Parts: sequence; C-alpha cells; structure tokens
Amino acid sequence: MLSSDATTDEKVDAQLRRIQQIVERRDWGRAKREAERLTALFPGSDKAAALPKQVQASYVKHKRQLLEAYGQAIAKNDVDRGIELLRELDPYLTPQEAAALEESARGVFRAKLHNYGVRFAIAVTDQRWDEALATGEEIIREYPNSRMAQEVRQNMDHLRARVAEMNTASPADS
Repeated sequence: MLSSDATTDEKVDAQLRRIQQIVERRDWGRAKREAERLTALFPGSDKAAALPKQVQASYVKHKRQLLEAYGQAIAKNDVDRGIELLRELDPYLTPQEAAALEESARGVFRAKLHNYGVRFAIAVTDQRWDEALATGEEIIREYPNSRMAQEVRQNMDHLRARVAEMNTASPADS
C-alpha cells in the first residue's frame, strides 16, 4: 500500500510542477482548470486539494505586484512603464478597480501624447523630416482620435514630400 501512495504522490508532484509552469506563464485560466482537474483526479491528496487556493493566491500576488509597480511608475513619472503596466493590468482589474485607476491612467496617456507632440515639434524644427514623419505616424496610430493626430494628418503629405526631397538630395550631396 505504501508503494501505491508513493506512486500517487509522484503523479501529484509531477502535475504540481506542470501547473506551476503554467502559473509562471501567467495563464491563470488554464492553471485554475488544471488545479481543479487535479483535485478531482486525486481527491485524497492534500497537495492537490490545496492547489486551487495556491493558484488564486499567486494570481492575487501577481496582480498586487503589478499595481505596486504601476504606483511606482506613476510616482517616478515613468510614462512608458506606466502604459506598459496598464496594458498588463487590464485583464486583472474589476470594473471598480479600473474606475479607481481611470484618472491616473488618463494622465499617463495624456503625458505620453504630450511627449510625442514635443518629439514631433522638435523634429520639425530641426528639419529631421524622417523622424518627424515616423513620430507623426506613431501619434496617428496610438492616438487616432486626438486633436494632435488630426493636425498631424493634415501635414503628413507635406512631411512625406520633405522626406522624399531629402532622400533624392542625399545621393548628390555625397
């Protein structure tokens, strides 16, 4: 009977390792399903019985870490990291949590758009047309409904013409 228990423990341990790998990939739905399946497969195993709670605890811990990192990014005014974390946090947030973060998220996206605008204006002022064009395209792609995107769209043909002039003039200058 002891060897049967050892075999069961080995099977449970192997499945626990597999589920841990799923948790590490942050595939929470699959980890939860696999934990529930393992609990049903080995109803007498304390390890298997504890697994669904462990998966949930890992989920909550990761969510808390993301929220803390977002708070730190906001405190440091790290706009790019803030946006990255908001995108990562999105599937974790309840509607109430999302509403609580809404104002700070709006500020982060506003700051990012402002940074794009500054980059665009500097590139135009310095007549770095290819950089201005690339930045303009980013503004349009990332913030298509913004007033800035509308203004940039109006100037894209002009910027493309400048880039084309620059590219045709470059070989002669060399």
